[in-house]
Amino acid sequence: VFINLIVNAEQAMKDGKARVCTLFIKTATDAEGRVIVYLQDTGPGIDEGMLERVFAPFQTTKTGGMGMGLTISRSIIEASDGTLWAENAPEGGACLCIALPVGD
Repeated sequence: VFINLIVNAEQAMKDGKARVCTLFIKTATDAEGRVIVYLQDTGPGIDEGMLERVFAPFQTTKTGGMGMGLTISRSIIEASDGTLWAENAPEGGACLCIALPVGD
């Protein structure tokens, strides 16, 4: 999952012609004790209407892309009792967020 999200961010930054291509990876815990991982890039971000649809099968903006990477990634995270969602960062770029329960 992480490799897929990192590769997607790298491709989005390249395709978006970002002047500075940077991927920030941050971890935190939330009020429910889950581990949250944020992967935020400096690319063009995601159109508001696509934020949820990017996880649907065969949705892609990439030339030659199959549109299955985020679908499969979300399935893997959900099978681990987690959540995967997308949002746009206020300062620009996309942020893919993963929330996972803490193990025993």
